[in-house]
Amino acid sequence: MGRKVVRTNLRRFLPNLQQVRAIVGGKVQRILVCVSCIKRGRVTRPTPAAKAA
Repeated sequence: MGRKVVRTNLRRFLPNLQQVRAIVGGKVQRILVCVSCIKRGRVTRPTPAAKAA
């Protein structure tokens, strides 16, 4: 027979954060961004021309 579960642990669902290079205020910075924001295109990634500047 199965056993009755008495206690349950509270799970924490944390965002999937990644460190990426992004343009913030006209400058290239490393920031922590969630993957869902990267996939939706909310983060402007620097182009090779912006990296040299």
